[in-house]
Amino acid sequence: MAGGARPFSGAAHPMMMLWLRHRDAALTPSLVSLLALADAPPPAVIATLTQPGVISTMTWSIDLLTDTIATDDRWWLIRTEADAAADGYSSQVMTVWNAAGQPVMASRQNVAVFA
Repeated sequence: MAGGARPFSGAAHPMMMLWLRHRDAALTPSLVSLLALADAPPPAVIATLTQPGVISTMTWSIDLLTDTIATDDRWWLIRTEADAAADGYSSQVMTVWNAAGQPVMASRQNVAVFA
């Protein structure tokens, strides 16, 4: 983790930052590979929980912020934060930066929390 709260830590502030990359060094960065990495972290709301539970994505919208999906060393920084959570639902925002610190993707996700 690069920052924020760990999953199932009962955190008051549901935010996580992670450096992620694909294991396959020959994989060329693409929209599909970026989406796979963006979908890898769990929803940030799980940081507020104290034990595992079922969470399901309801909606996910994505905005690409560049025409060039590239990073220098295969690493991407992902920050995800739940900005609202109540009554079994959570809304979160996510930003993905390349290794040079340039934002590449922004997204918004709504999840159902069955805990």
